[in-house]
Amino acid sequence: MFFISQLVCCFVGGNEQGYSIGSASLACFLLFGAFMDEFSEFSGRPFRTVDIAVPEVLIGGLLGVMMIFWFTGLAIAAVGKTAGEVVREVRRQLKENPGIMEYKQKPDYRACVSLVTEAALTEMRFPGMLCVAMPVSVGLVFRWVGSMTGRPMLGAEAGPDTFVFFWFRKKIGQ
Repeated sequence: MFFISQLVCCFVGGNEQGYSIGSASLACFLLFGAFMDEFSEFSGRPFRTVDIAVPEVLIGGLLGVMMIFWFTGLAIAAVGKTAGEVVREVRRQLKENPGIMEYKQKPDYRACVSLVTEAALTEMRFPGMLCVAMPVSVGLVFRWVGSMTGRPMLGAEAGPDTFVFFWFRKKIGQ
């Protein structure tokens, strides 16, 4: 009976994950189509295909994928650091007020909540700035390279690739 219940849990979890990945993939294609339409309107020329063999697209995509892992690592490190601070605060409260364990005293919830709030705002500054600065910097670098090679729209072509890859991978991972 235990094996059957485990099998049912795996089947149900797999279906949920499949539905979420499928819907995220559909959203990715639809939003990328909307991006292509907006780019066509902005540049005044048709944009119907994305050629991964073009170095700018490949580099923009690789930078976007790299940014996903960098952001995730920074976010996990921030959560770990905050969790360590919460453990230290709880230990401090238990040491100062031993009656908490016997329900004779109430813990200081406000201290824990303020600690977590402050740590969340502090620790997520750099990852948040990364999400904004990376696509902008890639666009500026490729714009400079494009002006040197005679392709002034290169920044507008390659910069959003970083954002698009990051955004869609983030949505799929939720």
